[in-house]
Amino acid sequence: NGESHFDGWCVGSSSCVYTSGEVACKGMVGCTWTKAARPINMTAEQEADARDGERTARDIKAATDALRAVALCQGDGTELESPYCKFVPDELSCKFAPGCNWKGQSAYGGWCTGGMACFQELAQGMCDGAPGCKWVGNKAAAPAVAVAPAAAPAAGVAQAVARRVPRPSA
Repeated sequence: NGESHFDGWCVGSSSCVYTSGEVACKGMVGCTWTKAARPINMTAEQEADARDGERTARDIKAATDALRAVALCQGDGTELESPYCKFVPDELSCKFAPGCNWKGQSAYGGWCTGGMACFQELAQGMCDGAPGCKWVGNKAAAPAVAVAPAAAPAAGVAQAVARRVPRPSA
C-alpha cells in the first residue's frame, strides 16, 4: 500500500532486502531505494494491534475454557491453576503432574492451590510452608462398579472347544 516505517524500502537482489535505510541501500550494488508514498499512521496501527491483541486473548481464553470443560485431567479450577493439566491425555501422567488431578486423585495424595507458583509444590509440607498456598487432599475415589460375570458359553460351544483343544497326556 506504499506505506513504510522507514520512509521507503530497498529493492533489487536478495541482499537488498535487509538494508537499514536509503544511504545503505544506495551503497549496495544492484539495489535501489523506493520512496514511500506516505508514512505509516502509527496511531491507527497501534489501535489495530490492540484490537487484535484483545481478540486473540479472548479467543485463547475461550479455547482454554472449552478444553478445560472436557479434559479429564484438571488443575485446581482457579485462574492460577497449572496451565498444563488440560493438555495431559492419560490418567497416570496426570496423577504425576504437579498441580493436576484425575477425577480428584493425585499420586501425591493431593495438590497445592493458591498463589502463582503453588501448583508446583508436590508435598503437603512444602505447600503449607509456601506463602498463600493451601493443600487440597485427594477426593474420595468413586466406588468401584460391580460387573456381572459373563454368561457361560452355550453347551454346544463348550463341546466344540473341548474337541479342538488337545488334552495333556498323563
